[in-house]
Amino acid sequence: MSTDTRHGRRIGCGIAGLAATVAIGTGAAPTASAAVTWVKFQTPAQTYYVGTDYRIQAGSDPKSMMAFYDNGQCIGKSAAHFNSILGENFPAVVEWVPATAGHHVITVDDGKSTQTLAVDVEAALPGSTPATPVSQGGCSLSSLFPTGSS
Repeated sequence: MSTDTRHGRRIGCGIAGLAATVAIGTGAAPTASAAVTWVKFQTPAQTYYVGTDYRIQAGSDPKSMMAFYDNGQCIGKSAAHFNSILGENFPAVVEWVPATAGHHVITVDDGKSTQTLAVDVEAALPGSTPATPVSQGGCSLSSLFPTGSS
């Protein structure tokens, strides 16, 4: 057997192995046709205040882009994702800084389903410094990456 033939076989086996790995990887890949399954505060509080920064999480199948709204006003969007190294799903997360006191309904929408979370917000504590809301890319679900418009 010549050196060229052995080299050719190694390349062929390598390509076949790579193709099998890709086939297995894509066969097990999650789909983006999920539904929002839950929504919650990352760290629930006893009382919520105007001007305080909170993190809202929503669960869904990985790769699902979700838009977050506060009383119908866009907060931002985020995608759930799967970390293959840790082998676990991570929720979509946005930062929320309520601007007004009163009843707030947080709605999470993936374009196919919605989940809501209701919370009452009180006026900012005297002497507190309000957090600055963070721009989180609008609420358009047409793109996986934030575009800055809603």
